[in-house]
Amino acid sequence: MIKVLHKALDILEFVSYDKNRTYSLTEIAQEIDEKPTTCANIIKTLLDREYVERVGKRGYKLGIMAFSIVNISGYDIELVNKAKNPLKELSESINSSAVLSVLKNNRKHVLLRIESNSIIKVNPAAMDISDPYETSTGLVLLAYQPDSIIDDLIEQNGLPLNFTNEEDYRNFLSSIRKEGYLSMTVKKEVAEVATPVKSNGNVIAAIGVYMPKYKFTPEFQKKVIESIIKTSTEISDSLENKYENKLEKTTKRL
Repeated sequence: MIKVLHKALDILEFVSYDKNRTYSLTEIAQEIDEKPTTCANIIKTLLDREYVERVGKRGYKLGIMAFSIVNISGYDIELVNKAKNPLKELSESINSSAVLSVLKNNRKHVLLRIESNSIIKVNPAAMDISDPYETSTGLVLLAYQPDSIIDDLIEQNGLPLNFTNEEDYRNFLSSIRKEGYLSMTVKKEVAEVATPVKSNGNVIAAIGVYMPKYKFTPEFQKKVIESIIKTSTEISDSLENKYENKLEKTTKRL
């Protein structure tokens, strides 16, 4: 039993060398000096517990639960857990890449990225950090921030490039809140749509999809907007249900 535990830890250490790479069963078995059949059985348990994630039919990478046991600033494991499958389904349904982003210290952090080929990339250190002015998810997140945050950003960074005065910018953020989404074009080549994710009435994240502009016909745009709003609602509802279940269990104990 102890030997199996050591082998499982060896597997986790091996696939963590490069968190973005996919490892085959043969590679893993060779690394831990074990028969492929035995290695497959150990991996099955790690898959069931989500410490390893399957990529395609024969690939493996570090799973989401491996990240949950380390406390890394800017990374919300429960949020990623709730968003991963709905966001993957959204990406597949419209054949476009998708992201889950949060705002930390006035910077946008991408926690989860799903490529249009359904490859999921979890970013545990939230190192995919950028100016919130530059993307649809960043602007959606800003739309729900208090005035003090908006004031700080304007003082630090000025206004976004497309705005010449503060009133127009604040009206723009207000329109995002009213519509519940943002559709925009970046650098005349990429189309983006983003919506907020809520928990207990508060916006805690934003999801976004992006694609080549030539795909973004009026008909497809309508489908994308309807799909992403549905997905953000699904994620928000799952977060609400999680909170309600925890509250119910706590009440029963009392």
